[in-house]
Amino acid sequence: MLNKLSLGVTALIFITVAAFSGCTTESDVKPFTGNDLFKLVESAVAGNEAVNARLGELFDYSLPLPGQWNTFYLDSITAKNRLKFYYLLLENPNPVYNRFAVYDSLGHLYLMDKSLNGNLSVFTGQLDSIPYFRVTESFRTKDTIIVRRLNLYTYHYTTYSLAFRSFTYYKENNVEREQYIESISLKTISTKFRTEPNSDFTPEGEIFTYDSGTETYQGKYRYFDSMVVQRINTFKGKVSDRQIYDKNTALRSTGWMSAEDSAKLFKKPPEQPKGFSIFVPEGWKIRRDIFITAYIKQPKQGTMYINDSQAASFSVIELAIDDSAENHLSHSLEIRVEKPFPVRMTEMMVVKRLHMQFFEVLCSDKRYLIIFEAPAFSYEKHKDIYEAIINSFGVNCS
Repeated sequence: MLNKLSLGVTALIFITVAAFSGCTTESDVKPFTGNDLFKLVESAVAGNEAVNARLGELFDYSLPLPGQWNTFYLDSITAKNRLKFYYLLLENPNPVYNRFAVYDSLGHLYLMDKSLNGNLSVFTGQLDSIPYFRVTESFRTKDTIIVRRLNLYTYHYTTYSLAFRSFTYYKENNVEREQYIESISLKTISTKFRTEPNSDFTPEGEIFTYDSGTETYQGKYRYFDSMVVQRINTFKGKVSDRQIYDKNTALRSTGWMSAEDSAKLFKKPPEQPKGFSIFVPEGWKIRRDIFITAYIKQPKQGTMYINDSQAASFSVIELAIDDSAENHLSHSLEIRVEKPFPVRMTEMMVVKRLHMQFFEVLCSDKRYLIIFEAPAFSYEKHKDIYEAIINSFGVNCS
């Protein structure tokens, strides 16, 4: 089944290529096996930062960990000089985690592509006895348009790079068109087109010529790509807000929110509906509708504002108007201030070098419990920021 959540055909491309140098010789490094690489990837998936760095930053830990995979594929191919390449294909229900990576048997990274979309498949071939890789993406865009895109990675000097990327299939209602590869050589890629009957798309094919300056295959007209992009850009149907085109939309796709989104959503102007508001600066993420368990007697659903690098968080739980924070805590909120709405709180407490404080914000018909925690090293360094966040607490009552 095609992924409905898509990166968007105009998304930024994140492709890493790497060459290696230094005084360590290959004889100093013990080659690893495919099983070794598999274990390293599993460790990186679980959040091991050192292993993730060794693998060339395979995952972005500013996003939640990826969870279950649709495809976790690892294989190898040997070049004519007996150099073995391991290639890794990861397909996730959320395409922000999709990956294609190539390593040699010494663990050197030759390619990392993080721009892949939808359902993925990989094939290998040889050009002048040098292995190349073809990765095909199949996905939906604009919710209803089905497309496929071909990515060709070829070897140059000390690394692999993306030498050719082009759409190969387009389907929208009764419009169905295909670009298929007739031949691939070191100098050219030849393609032919198939279209629906009575199509207004008339070219028959195209020749792409290898350009040594850019190390890519260049087409003079790029007929098929131009047609696909033009039809997508002029699509008039209703589209859900599920396209991924930058870091903020990538965060939204995982259930997190960026600081930019939080400012828009939670720093409410007076005319918007009543409720609790808080402002957090750049670098904080938001998890909504999660169960909060720390420091309370029974898990309660709420919203958590998190800064991973500081290990700090604010948890917000909505209570019934006739409820009380003390019903859920083992602490009494004995300090009371008016700002102009009532706020009750504890003193800042330190338990095992962890700073914590509890608040209750009262509205005319709502009551909110807020839990703050941060380790001592973060609190001393960022105390002014935490106090500013606390001072940003707001409530719009009826």
